Amino acid sequence: MSFAAILLPPAQLEPLERAYANARAVQRWQASAGLLMLLICVAAATLTAEVDVSKFLANIHRFTNYIGRLLLLDTGKPVWTDVAEWYWGFWKWLVKIGETLVIAYLGTVVGALGACVLCF
Repeated sequence: MSFAAILLPPAQLEPLERAYANARAVQRWQASAGLLMLLICVAAATLTAEVDVSKFLANIHRFTNYIGRLLLLDTGKPVWTDVAEWYWGFWKWLVKIGETLVIAYLGTVVGALGACVLCF
């Protein structure tokens, strides 16, 4: 079964194309305004947290090294090679990790809100 495309006459098509172009322009404006606000908030958060951008960029290559070190046991072996050692004190450490995540979440949310409030 085939379907034929419906072609509108130019008099009917022109208002639809104009409405579509206007809607896209509004979307582009909103996206640009949102991106600008995000950049302003990131800049304010960077200033508030006293981040040294040059030092951060100079050491960005060490980030993967840091993640790799997190995945090592005290013996130097990867965590997946000795599951029993990895789960030692699991419940105790799970509580500590939960507390850390709550602190990180609250610090991030409060910091971001504070930075955004400072912007406006």
